[in-house]
Amino acid sequence: MTGAAVDVRDLAKTFAGGVQAVRGLTFTIHAGEVFGLLGPNGAGKTTTLRLITGLLTPSGGTVRVFGEVVDPAHPQAAARLGVCPQEPVLWDDLTCEEHLQLLAAMYEVPAAAARARGRQLLSDLALTDKRRALAKTLSGGMKRRLNPALALVHDPDVVVLDEPTAGLDPQSRALLWDYIRDLARGRGKTVILTTHFMEEADRLSDRVAIVDHGVLLEMDAPGALKARIGTGDVLDVTLADPPSEGLVDDVRGLQGVTRAAVDGTQVTVQALNATAHLQPLFDALARHGARATDVRIRANSLEDVFLQLTGRSLREGSA
Repeated sequence: MTGAAVDVRDLAKTFAGGVQAVRGLTFTIHAGEVFGLLGPNGAGKTTTLRLITGLLTPSGGTVRVFGEVVDPAHPQAAARLGVCPQEPVLWDDLTCEEHLQLLAAMYEVPAAAARARGRQLLSDLALTDKRRALAKTLSGGMKRRLNPALALVHDPDVVVLDEPTAGLDPQSRALLWDYIRDLARGRGKTVILTTHFMEEADRLSDRVAIVDHGVLLEMDAPGALKARIGTGDVLDVTLADPPSEGLVDDVRGLQGVTRAAVDGTQVTVQALNATAHLQPLFDALARHGARATDVRIRANSLEDVFLQLTGRSLREGSA
């Protein structure tokens, strides 16, 4: 499957009271890719997902899934989507098998195909031995693994995964990462992924879109974003006391430094060939009477890009 799986054009959503959650978003998600939709709390991600899946009607613009407009008049477009919400929606007294059969029936999947597909999904997500277990007896991790199975039982072309690994242990997270990769690379599904784990987005996504205040800030492959924004290695310097403005200005003025930011007692410096800047940095600390308690060098990360674009301020809200 090739071409555009999801095409978003000038998408906007304004709620009562004039709150603009989404403001003219335009992007295309290619068939067969993992597309990361990233942003702080309240950035407009959840609203965008609800518009893409037809749960909300846009105030302006359009969403097309394989060319079909997503709206109540075109239910065939929504049928090509599978949605895995952030919080599992399960019925305590149904077994894993019964959940899959119920969802398959809602999508009018023939019974024989539903049973076969359900067995395969439970196997893929390491739940075969829990197929007859009631939902109320499952652990939190098991419920989170059942969640994507419910989104896939009707074999959709586009799978929307809203923070699928939140709260999972490392083993369950690794299993889901492998499964998400296989959905796109092995099975040709298009995956839309939201996550607050930048490492997860970096490892899984072919491209990421970073949104804030309902506006698209950047969209590219993770490697390209890391190369283009905040170029260079990162020096994380922890000081005994918060730095003075003079010290920060001094560090920013060092040759080759592309950025210097402060968070409490930590100074984060981005620079090409970071090791060559250690001595000038220590000289600047000495001039301002500052003492470093820890210095670490690391490669520029997607989290650095994200924070540079959206800032470090804490956010509330779920738009």
